[in-house]
Amino acid sequence: MAGFFSALALLDVFCFSFIKNKIKTILLIEWIIIVPIFIYWAFEYEYWLWITLAISFFVTQQLRDKKIKKIVA
Repeated sequence: MAGFFSALALLDVFCFSFIKNKIKTILLIEWIIIVPIFIYWAFEYEYWLWITLAISFFVTQQLRDKKIKKIVA
């Protein structure tokens, strides 16, 4: 779990240090990079909660979008 949050934090620091005006695009790219692992695990282990986690991560990214816009602006 720590690796997941570390990867997310590193992607945020790296992406937002270079591109500050395309927040939604950066968050979508993060989601596309991270979610295939959840989808793979869902089919590999037939544990469908991973699909729900992927969707909830997308919703969380959308909530982060609004908060990051306030911070960056």
